[in-house]
Amino acid sequence: MLEFMNLKGKKGITILALAITIIILLILAGISISALTGDNGLIANAGNAKEQAEIDNEKEVLNIATTQAMGKDKYGDVRQTELQTALDSNAGNGKTEVIDNEDTLVVKFVDSRRYYEVDSNGNTSNPVEAIEDEYAGDLTKGGRCNGTEEKPYEINCIEDLVTFSRDVNTGNNYSGKYIKLMRTLDFNSIFSYNNYDTTIYDVYLGGDGNIGLKEELTKGKGFKSIGNANNSFKGIFIGNNKAIQNMYIYNETAAYQGFFGRINNAMIMDLKLNGQIDSISYIGRAFGGIAGYGCGTLINCDVSVEILNAPTVAGGIIGTVIGDTEIISCSSSSPLIINANNWFGAGGGIIGCIEQSAENKNIKVNIFNCSNIGNITVNTNMSTSIAGGIIGRIAQENNIVTIQNCYNIGELKGANYIVYKGGIIGYGLESINIENCYYLNNATNAVGNISKDGAIAITELQVQGQDDELNLTEKLNLYIDDNEMNWRKWREENTKYPIFVDES
Repeated sequence: MLEFMNLKGKKGITILALAITIIILLILAGISISALTGDNGLIANAGNAKEQAEIDNEKEVLNIATTQAMGKDKYGDVRQTELQTALDSNAGNGKTEVIDNEDTLVVKFVDSRRYYEVDSNGNTSNPVEAIEDEYAGDLTKGGRCNGTEEKPYEINCIEDLVTFSRDVNTGNNYSGKYIKLMRTLDFNSIFSYNNYDTTIYDVYLGGDGNIGLKEELTKGKGFKSIGNANNSFKGIFIGNNKAIQNMYIYNETAAYQGFFGRINNAMIMDLKLNGQIDSISYIGRAFGGIAGYGCGTLINCDVSVEILNAPTVAGGIIGTVIGDTEIISCSSSSPLIINANNWFGAGGGIIGCIEQSAENKNIKVNIFNCSNIGNITVNTNMSTSIAGGIIGRIAQENNIVTIQNCYNIGELKGANYIVYKGGIIGYGLESINIENCYYLNNATNAVGNISKDGAIAITELQVQGQDDELNLTEKLNLYIDDNEMNWRKWREENTKYPIFVDES
């Protein structure tokens, strides 16, 4: 054994000496160490060339297999089974995996762990980045993150998002903690999951324990709102100008529905959100795109969440506000449908309803520099319906509500017992303050139940400035400049209405 170890040691020394000799010769030839080892060095370039050769070979195999698969389909489309058969023939059995990813097929090359997308017409993509997170479902990322502003908890994949939901709904309110969305996540894309087929979350999501995560989130009961009737989120959620896409929530029993079900003095900022919330329940109290119920500060959030069958109250941003709240530079294009069969129904483009609670009275609510373009439909068969472009209903006296530099061009609709609708507020109070707000003249008044200054009815032509010296975008930005507000600016490029300047 000793002789073998000595021989092995001599062999190592010989190889090292050979390597040193080669390096010395290259240096004598005028080639520097940095030229060998730098980002653009010979070694790096050799590695890059090898990787590109592998990609070229994979794409050639994929293109040949795609052509063969299309030839076997009578409509000339690419089908999952045919493509897998062709790849097995060209690359070898077990070397590839074809995955159904909604509108495309995804081909995984097992050895290289590279993924390619193939659409129904046979077009193939370059390699697509997939999440590989050894700490999926761990917001601390192995202890690296502690929830402080400097080291916020991180959400890198859908598993992290579901864990976050489960944490809050079982009692961890993350009070004072920072949570940061690190990348755009799409519930419909396997590339937003570390393991889209894992079943470890299925029981929590309402399944039988055997359904894969992506299937349960997109075809089952969907995502569970973060926060419920008994538990609120109390932390700081940093959207990081990233998006949550294709969120789907379908729950028969939850009282509060939204990306966040219930918040309590939370802050949510720089988040983009789209998806759908649906219910057949008549017990739910408040649905909202960002939050169903609660209070807090929301800044720079853009929401397009289709809310269907809300049983009582719905808001594009927040359903029901119960405490001091400030919403700044947020937009909603969420269509809202409230089917209030047992009580009153209220819908608002930004807030559905403001109501006092036993703990919070004389609520102060500020809505600054916000917009709604989503249509609001409130149907009732037993009571009163209320619809407002920015706020649906302000329930009690003594609430202090200020709305500045906002606009609504969503259509306000109702069936049967429609009583109050207003371009800015459906049902309000004399004490409300409205400044530099605009609403499309499909609503009778700015406030449904009283006459109130501070909001102007405009036509579609005036939105675009074709019937006025300043268009709506210019009027909104002028107010920001004149009052020296640090709010997001508006632009009108390729739209019929102002949208925010993209800061992502």
